[in-house]
Amino acid sequence: MNPAQLYNKAVDARISVNVCGRGTGKTEGITGPWLLDRLTAMPGCVGGLMIPDYKVEEKILSGVYLCFEQFGFKRGVHYNVGTTPPAHFKRGRRFPEKDFAHFVSFYNGSGFYILSARAKHNGSNLDFLAVEEGKLIPEQRFRETVLAVRGNEDVFGKLYQHKSILIVSDMPRPWEKEHDWFLQFRPKSTPNICKQILQIQAILQQDERRADAEELRNMVKELRKRAVSFNTASTLDNIHALGLNYIRTMIASMSKADIATSVLNLEARQGGNAFYPLWSEKKHGYRIGYHLPHDDRNWLTDKDYFATEPIHIAADYNQSINCLTIGQLQLGNLKIINSLYVLAPLDLKDLARKFDDYYKNSPCRIVYYHFDRTARQGRSAISAMRFHESFTQELQSLGWTVIEQMFYNQFTYQDKYRLWALLLRMGKISFNIENCHYLNLSIQNTRCYQDESGALKKDKSGEKKPQLDQRLQTHFGEAADSLIEGLFAEVITDTATTDVP
Repeated sequence: MNPAQLYNKAVDARISVNVCGRGTGKTEGITGPWLLDRLTAMPGCVGGLMIPDYKVEEKILSGVYLCFEQFGFKRGVHYNVGTTPPAHFKRGRRFPEKDFAHFVSFYNGSGFYILSARAKHNGSNLDFLAVEEGKLIPEQRFRETVLAVRGNEDVFGKLYQHKSILIVSDMPRPWEKEHDWFLQFRPKSTPNICKQILQIQAILQQDERRADAEELRNMVKELRKRAVSFNTASTLDNIHALGLNYIRTMIASMSKADIATSVLNLEARQGGNAFYPLWSEKKHGYRIGYHLPHDDRNWLTDKDYFATEPIHIAADYNQSINCLTIGQLQLGNLKIINSLYVLAPLDLKDLARKFDDYYKNSPCRIVYYHFDRTARQGRSAISAMRFHESFTQELQSLGWTVIEQMFYNQFTYQDKYRLWALLLRMGKISFNIENCHYLNLSIQNTRCYQDESGALKKDKSGEKKPQLDQRLQTHFGEAADSLIEGLFAEVITDTATTDVP
């Protein structure tokens, strides 16, 4: 076991939060042993393991099952997954009546539900709760589910494992600040109690047969009932298992922000160099509550789309990725309702077709296409046509009326910075969080700097690194820049003397 795994096992607090970097064995070395301890210490108990979505159930649970096997618990012999338990298993009184699809049963009558964060579970009655991938679990869903941790007080109430909670995650990245809810447990932690537990454990390890050994063990159990542990670890803490070459390879394909949070496990801070410092999911984002992945949606699933009104679009053009920001003006405000992209070798024409597929048969077939002079200057590697010409022509061939809206103002990055700040502060922009996933990440990940002359610049260095995921770089933000410049250029002119931080 590595230090993070050993610490969690030794302290075993009533509430245990483990924020650890990639490759630290969170599932196999922390969640697995934690679940196994509860399942064996409380025969007949029923707990819950919350995961982001049932789509990742097999991926996450494979680490848990591997842990069970390592401790000698065999599938089909000691535990069963997803089907009615074998006849030789004891039947827990709070087992599912019929549907075992997302339930793991143990031979001793204990078990746990696999809970998707995409559904409500506050009607459950749980003896314990583990949360995997905490940063991907909505805070509200955790708060709803944790209320179900009430269990059998009359049966297990004296055990420290009863009503215990485990949360594991890696550190949220800078653009995931809306998902850092579990960090609130840090100021609630009880480091002195945890230290006492470790000290007593060390004494017992030296001499398990001492006269007061049983008294010390009982003391540890009582301390654990009051303990709240907040444990952090970086990927480097597991270097002995991963190897230096593995870590070097992992770092080579990651951005600086990813390295800081996902490897070094440093807490993300917005800092003063965010290019869009006022952009916020909480203030400007909204959710529709789709039941389909983005690739299976169309305009009929979009409750925020006014099908009889024209669409406003702007694009960013690049060899590796072409992307589109899509919005509508509603009562003078811009609602960004969607964002689309295609990766190389697909090009602008493919992006136009993807747009048409999404909005096929929409009643209004009018598009306002916003672009600046660069769209008239650049050409793709496989076409003699200008960017805007290629895109416009393809849309027109698909039956769209395209009204080109070229703006001639050359906005500096300082102008763009101020324009975004003004519009966001005025509440003029909102966005569909679910349909604008990569736009949201791109904007929250974008940083700025001052050049030698003191002028503000956007850091676009990630666009030149093909090993990085280009969907997370500045491309989507560039498209959104063009959209608001085309729609709200007069705001900069009208507020030229306004000081915007």
